[in-house]
Amino acid sequence: MAVFWAVDSKTDPDLFGHTKYGLDMLEQGKILRNDIYSYSFSGAEWTNHEWLSEITFGAVYKHAGFNGMLFLKIVITLLASFFIFRIISLYASHVFERAVLFLVIAFLMTAYTPVMRPQNFSHLFTLIYFYLFAKITLSREEKISIPLMICFPVIMAVWVNLHGGFLSGLGLLAIFLIGHSLDRRRLDLRLFFVFLIAFLCTLINPYGYKLYTYLYADLFVPRICIVEWECLDPSFVPQWIYIGFCLIVLALSNKKKSFTQMLLFFSTLYLGCRYIKFFPFFLISTVMIMPSFVEDLLRNQFKILSENPRPLRRMQKVILVLAFLFLSLTIMVKVSRSFSNPYPIEKDCYPVDAVNYMKQNNVKGNLLVNFNWAQYMIWEMYPACKVCYDGRHRTIYPLSIEKEYFKFHFMNGEWDRILDSYPPDFIIWQADMPHAKLLKDKIEWEEIYADKEAVILRRKNKSRL
Repeated sequence: MAVFWAVDSKTDPDLFGHTKYGLDMLEQGKILRNDIYSYSFSGAEWTNHEWLSEITFGAVYKHAGFNGMLFLKIVITLLASFFIFRIISLYASHVFERAVLFLVIAFLMTAYTPVMRPQNFSHLFTLIYFYLFAKITLSREEKISIPLMICFPVIMAVWVNLHGGFLSGLGLLAIFLIGHSLDRRRLDLRLFFVFLIAFLCTLINPYGYKLYTYLYADLFVPRICIVEWECLDPSFVPQWIYIGFCLIVLALSNKKKSFTQMLLFFSTLYLGCRYIKFFPFFLISTVMIMPSFVEDLLRNQFKILSENPRPLRRMQKVILVLAFLFLSLTIMVKVSRSFSNPYPIEKDCYPVDAVNYMKQNNVKGNLLVNFNWAQYMIWEMYPACKVCYDGRHRTIYPLSIEKEYFKFHFMNGEWDRILDSYPPDFIIWQADMPHAKLLKDKIEWEEIYADKEAVILRRKNKSRL
């Protein structure tokens, strides 16, 4: 099942950028601390908090191409699936219940992580943290074992260099510390010590404490054109069904609810509904929280699992075997198709023909590019061309250019002001948007290429191709 969902390889604009940055860091033998890809802020300090993910992507691509990237995604998904099933198994004793809960949670998880990006590492490490939380919660020992204590800071030292989601891990550890202490009616000093060491480990990064300065400033400014920072999509029905299911189970179950469980559940639920980006963390929290309450409801109140008559056991086995056979055949077909063309660059999503034209005509210069194409242009055209603005956002660009760029993007107010503030040599934009038509009416711009997807405009004082 994990492989079935993992091989559904979608090409994300950020994947081009992350892979390109990783390849260039490997080539130069150092972390890129200053921007080299934009003309608007070339040389500006770059707070690249995902550098280790990018080097990983670059190394995999260098040796195995996009097939290697797809294989990496499968490996991460398999590891995540292993920890999902292990956590469920700690709380649910019945195999059919384990299978159903796993399938539901895994389906929702993959709906929110369809592409290969650095946050895949955050989801995996969050699952490992919850597995450790479960081991601590279920342990009969008064003190946390040393091996468990060591795991938290070691993981955090790696996590902080992979993705900014390490903050979520640190926050979840703090919530677990508070809940665990309330449940035991005393501060767990070992766990408090673990939290402090994990926090200190977050300073093991190229930017030290300044990483927190950047993240603090970034978290409290609204993000434009970033879907994952919007509220939960009201039209995706399965997520609301699952949220409702969880709330109903918690309300009906007579099993005692701990402070730890409720703090983790409602804090991640709030963040998950407030920002799409955090919904996978809510799903992960339910991996640890829901199985015991579902089992209590089915076994002790509905008497379904406790009676477990022979016909029901046979039916469950038949369903599982048929599901296994169906998925096995489907996976073989899907894997063969995916590896034959992993992460396809589709012409209706990216300006493929326009890029080919630029390469054939040796186009060089500064580009003002549609936001969703910017990192694809970096992937294809750097160093011949540099972009005005791209998906790295505030890791490089100040708020002033962000506002100007998106005024141009959405044609608000003085939408063309950026053409004077950060003058490009070429503009590459979507053909079905009005920008090209309006700019062609201006005396200083001329169209040099157009197809059904993209239009290229050149500033007239730019030397001809």
